[in-house]
Amino acid sequence: MRLYFIRHGETDWNLQKKLQGQEDIPMNAAGQEQAAQCAKYLSAYWKAAGLSEPVIVTSPLSRARDTAVQIAKALDIPETELIQDNALLERDYGRYSGMTYEERAKYEKTRAFSSEIESREHTARRIWQAVDIYMEKCRLSGRENLILVTHGGCIRSALRAIAEAEIDWDVLLLNAGITILEDVEGRFRLVEHNRSAEDLFHSVMMHI
Repeated sequence: MRLYFIRHGETDWNLQKKLQGQEDIPMNAAGQEQAAQCAKYLSAYWKAAGLSEPVIVTSPLSRARDTAVQIAKALDIPETELIQDNALLERDYGRYSGMTYEERAKYEKTRAFSSEIESREHTARRIWQAVDIYMEKCRLSGRENLILVTHGGCIRSALRAIAEAEIDWDVLLLNAGITILEDVEGRFRLVEHNRSAEDLFHSVMMHI
């Protein structure tokens, strides 16, 4: 079984390098186009690779949900079959939400680091608990692919919890980028990390 983590398309706060957290910031025009291109090439990749219909679960925040809607449409999955789950919400940054990294650093010079920020460990735990639930749903329905449309902080936290994931953590995750994990005897193996759907499609086509 394969698990696909997909980050949402770009928002204005992404451009401004602000921590978004659980604020419902919509995609901007560029983000909508990124989501559309992701959906287009993911559909082409899906068909070229001969993959079966996935289960799609999304964060309820509009930037993720709207990305998931485009992906579902491209894969001929009714929007009514999309699953929204609060477990896929972005990491909660509390009062830091809306701050740039520079503003956060300045704020922390005069105050202790806020304990209200959700820890990476807690974020990873809720993500992997959701994965367990929906992988079981896949098994019961005979499906082999699970797509989670979520957020950068969630994906990074989830991957950090996997010892096998050898990743350069300094590299920012692409908006509408895809990371693929494969369940091998109960352990996840990193197959692709931070790739565009277009890159994945062309990679498949090179081997056909």
